[in-house]
Amino acid sequence: MPLELASFFIEFLTDEGDLVLDPFGGSNTTGFCAERKKRKWISIEVNANYGEQSKIRFEELRRGEVK
Repeated sequence: MPLELASFFIEFLTDEGDLVLDPFGGSNTTGFCAERKKRKWISIEVNANYGEQSKIRFEELRRGEVK
């Protein structure tokens, strides 16, 4: 899913501090965009490999490389 699409719906449907649930986490695009938009989030993914791969996005965010 494109980051812009997830960001649009998160911003349109929620306010800062709201909780975003993604029951099909995959590479965690939704969680990443929710974090950038100052939302809390929960992501569920049956495949642990996807969760491990998504950590790379959050490392970049914490280092300030992504806004």
